[in-house]
Amino acid sequence: MLAADKKTFKVKTLNDNHTCAMVFKNRFVNSIRLAERYVNQWSVNPDWNFSGMAQQVREDVSVDISEWQYCRARAAARTMIEGKIMAQYARLWDYCAEVRRSNLGSTVQMKCRTVRGDDNPHFQRLYICLGGLKAGWRAGCRRILGLDGCFIKGHHKGQLLVAVGVDGNNQMYPIAYAVVESKTKETWRWFLEFLNEDLQLNNSGRVAWITDKQKGLLDVLRELFPDSEHRHCVKHLHNNFKVHHKGLFLKQQMWSVAKSTTTQRAEIEKWKHHVGPKVFKYVEKMKSLSVYCTPVFSGNNTFQVQAGLHNQYVVDLERRTCACRKWQLVGIPYSHAMSVILTSHMNPFDYVDAYYKKEMYVKAYQPMIYGLNGPKLWPRSENLPVQCPEFKKQRGRPKKSRNLQSDEVRKGGTTKLRKNYYVGRCELCGQVGHNRRRCNRRGQSTGTTDPAKKKKKKVYGLSLASFLLELCRFEALFRQKIKGHLRKLA
Repeated sequence: MLAADKKTFKVKTLNDNHTCAMVFKNRFVNSIRLAERYVNQWSVNPDWNFSGMAQQVREDVSVDISEWQYCRARAAARTMIEGKIMAQYARLWDYCAEVRRSNLGSTVQMKCRTVRGDDNPHFQRLYICLGGLKAGWRAGCRRILGLDGCFIKGHHKGQLLVAVGVDGNNQMYPIAYAVVESKTKETWRWFLEFLNEDLQLNNSGRVAWITDKQKGLLDVLRELFPDSEHRHCVKHLHNNFKVHHKGLFLKQQMWSVAKSTTTQRAEIEKWKHHVGPKVFKYVEKMKSLSVYCTPVFSGNNTFQVQAGLHNQYVVDLERRTCACRKWQLVGIPYSHAMSVILTSHMNPFDYVDAYYKKEMYVKAYQPMIYGLNGPKLWPRSENLPVQCPEFKKQRGRPKKSRNLQSDEVRKGGTTKLRKNYYVGRCELCGQVGHNRRRCNRRGQSTGTTDPAKKKKKKVYGLSLASFLLELCRFEALFRQKIKGHLRKLA
């Protein structure tokens, strides 16, 4: 009963002996309460399914929910999340001001557009390059820039464009990033114009770009940086290479060639020498290979190096060049140049490129990147609040994963053999390119004795890599059988 203060209840009779069965239904556990309780999990995992939520609710409150409750709770949680996202977009001007205040010298550019029937600006693009990153790249990073983009998953789709460099330890060095609506020629131009101004490239011929084979990006690089070197990543080169040269063996050979002119990553704390441990190991390896080279002095710091029976290379110590071009590509003397350096009783590390030294690595990471205050302490902007970007619904069911290439391995492995090199023939006409379900002779009488119209067996083709793998398996099996017979005879 209700007490005299009308705020508390007084229990007059208590029956602690219950004979009723336990139930997993509670009318107070409705969709609104479920959405409020699990909104954080939906914001982290928008694809949280019914079975996962039902199991979580049963473990937390010992209540079973229906699929309709799940759908209503998901819709309510989505409304809460989108409301929070709209509030975050409204504070973008304040966020840009906070980045400029905390990290002096940073470039933060945001572009908005107006939508018909709405006076407030809608978000379109955002470019950020922190002052410490661009100062570090100019001071101690190698003149290599990589460009790429990826999809942004979430309630408002888009593309993330990224520019990265390579430091003296052969690690990726982030420089700038941008959020745009799509990867087009216009967005790449907008991104690279700001990047050119921040890094002060000015069409420098000493900068090498590494990108994929996107047409819009290639055109913009030719227009803005016509004198710079431009190379493609090995993955996209292999997509063209595998059209006429299939097989795992050739793919591995292509990657080994690409990796032969680079060093691996290492941590700065593990450096025991003037260069990184991997660079030191690479130099020692070149020393061991230099014993097979015979240098002969030619004059003006040039040498003729005999490597093998019919291989000769000219090495110039003053210009730091070798005819094999590996010294110019890597920045570390190869075995031909190493034999000349050791014969002349000089220190090989003096001829290693300056970007591999510890001093340049420290210069790259010396500029500080300062943290940001919370949203309550951000400076208030007088601009109109930014609205969410205009939503464009794509046709068809949304994809959860990208289409894999024929030579890519699926996650989790597979137990089925792919038909990459399978050549099938029609069972009715014997032609290649279709099966009996799409044959023009389907439904016609096949009781003929013409040998050209007889059912032909399927033809399977094997690549060189597949043939070598089968040969290795057969050899291993044959060795096991021989060992078994020898043991029986013993």
